[in-house]
Amino acid sequence: AGCPKYVVDTLSEKRLDKMAQGECYYPSDERYGIDRIEVIKIRPQSFAGEEIPPLIEDPWRTFDCGTYSHSCSIEFVDPKFSTEGRDALYYVRAIEEPVSTINAGNLRVKFDDEKSAIDTEPCFGDYRTEPDDNCQQPLGQQAWSSPIFVDHKL
Repeated sequence: AGCPKYVVDTLSEKRLDKMAQGECYYPSDERYGIDRIEVIKIRPQSFAGEEIPPLIEDPWRTFDCGTYSHSCSIEFVDPKFSTEGRDALYYVRAIEEPVSTINAGNLRVKFDDEKSAIDTEPCFGDYRTEPDDNCQQPLGQQAWSSPIFVDHKL
């Protein structure tokens, strides 16, 4: 874990912490847990002009991984696939437990009681934002799968 000796010898502790948080390119064995796995379903248009928003379900299914597990395995079945009679593709994304992340609060959206966005207080990262404000908010980092294409056979 940490940085190689030649880096530690070259940089001051303060500079090293600012640049690499003491990790460089040798990450520690500490890992964040997995919060949940989401499956996104997308169906291609069946005809020109077909509305696109109803064809994208993001997320289509969500699987809770427990209390920030370090592994999470899922299986899923799409019960409507056969009856819909059309091709589909699925993406799977794993979302880590939320941790305080710089610039995760870049828009700082305010919501009303119905969960509708009513205002923003952007964090610009320039003279319009206080110098000590790094826009930290909890955020779960994401990892995506490659698309899983499923063709419907007639």
